[in-house]
Amino acid sequence: MNPYDEYILGFNFDVEKARSCSKGLKSSDLCQVGITFAENMQTLKTLLALPNAIAATGIIQARFGMVMATARQNYFQENKDAAGLERYLDQTAKLLNVAFDLPDMKKSHIEGATSLLRHIAEHDERVKNGFHIILSTCFMMGWTAFECFAVDLYKETFNVKPELFDPEALEKKQLLFKDVMTYGFDVRNRMGSILYDKFDFKSLCKIAANYELAFGKCKNRKRIENVFKNADLVQLEQTRHVLVHKAGIVDVCYIQNMSAVQRNIGTLNQLAPMDVLTLNACCTATIDGACTLMTEIDTLL
Repeated sequence: MNPYDEYILGFNFDVEKARSCSKGLKSSDLCQVGITFAENMQTLKTLLALPNAIAATGIIQARFGMVMATARQNYFQENKDAAGLERYLDQTAKLLNVAFDLPDMKKSHIEGATSLLRHIAEHDERVKNGFHIILSTCFMMGWTAFECFAVDLYKETFNVKPELFDPEALEKKQLLFKDVMTYGFDVRNRMGSILYDKFDFKSLCKIAANYELAFGKCKNRKRIENVFKNADLVQLEQTRHVLVHKAGIVDVCYIQNMSAVQRNIGTLNQLAPMDVLTLNACCTATIDGACTLMTEIDTLL
């Protein structure tokens, strides 16, 4: 398969899984966190599909116009009276809309759009760079969606059930007067909101460490712990790291965390259409991990 075909057809991560998992939780607070995460991942998927959607729309309109022009020509070959033309064209348009909605026709539109994008990208450096920008943005969005989800899940869990938190983990955390004053000195269902910013969530390993502090003594701690060890989730974070902090230049941190990826320090991590397969795997791992965390933590509430 051509790389540009894989760019268009490769994204099949299941956003609906995250949405369905969220709706199945008994905690409405955790459910809302999950729904927000699912919507963020849907936005990512929509952006990734945008080039193909635009190209496919153009192809559909061009094909529609060609068929309608042919229909108009055929009508006058068979009829001298122009009075029935409008009704004839209206009937033709309705039949076309039904035909264009058939699975085989939809596939044809997608294949046509893919071919068009491939041709343009092969002959226009700006379009090729556009693919890089879209992929880069999606890697950033994917990590941000997971990072925000992990923080919000942590916070809402301890708003709902603060007694889950291991007291030993709080010994070195200083609670200030202004922390409780913000909530009118009523800390019921607020402990997560008060405590979460006492912890650093700015990297995957730090998120994992915070979850270990919170859930390290729970019976399902291993399943929670394994989420943060997923290689695809690590790659999502590290790719986002070099894109945002290093302008795409591979650094020591990336090499240390991505030993399986052959890159040299100082080289440009230029994303190509084929990297959509990597992004797809990363997004799948993100959704699977989020579902595991929600499900396992929900059982503790």
